[in-house]
Amino acid sequence: RSYDSTLFGLDVFEGLQQDYQAKRAQIETTHPFLRYIPVIQPNWKLQQIRVLCSVFIILYSVYTSMFDVVFTSATTTLGSKYLTVYILDTISTTYFWVDLALGFTSAYYDDDEDLVLDRKKIAKQYLLGWFWIDLLSNLDIAGAMSLLKMLRLARFPRLFVRWANLGISTSALNIFKISILTLTAGHFLACAFFAIADM
Repeated sequence: RSYDSTLFGLDVFEGLQQDYQAKRAQIETTHPFLRYIPVIQPNWKLQQIRVLCSVFIILYSVYTSMFDVVFTSATTTLGSKYLTVYILDTISTTYFWVDLALGFTSAYYDDDEDLVLDRKKIAKQYLLGWFWIDLLSNLDIAGAMSLLKMLRLARFPRLFVRWANLGISTSALNIFKISILTLTAGHFLACAFFAIADM
């Protein structure tokens, strides 16, 4: 529906309300269960909790996957040796599968900086983009192939965008990025040096 620029006040409000109700009715008619699943918007404060959880769980899973390759055999993992690690691995695995599902209901900004809330467009954008990387990184594979979990590091650009949408300063994000890069590179090199020395 197009709006006449001469309309003001209640007329505009009623027009917007009718449009919203019409779109909502169309969604609920096509997919009745979707009324119980909200589209996650980038500026929601709950996104901050989701981003923080993602950061720590990504780093934990990536670092432990490196340990698995270097310090365990091809048939064992740290989780099979230590109960605490097994519990943390289960939590992180569950979290990533849930986060993958949430990718189909997370709104995004398009190239014109317009917020996309249409579920079909969100699903298409996710399937044509990050879905396959997220899926591969979620596969539970032992041995050297467990390094596929390092693909989870590719989530960080998206996390930084979500943080930026929440109003986090660019300076803070840059410091955080440098810190993560330094820690991850140091951890990777340390594991690599040990693996070479152990050959």
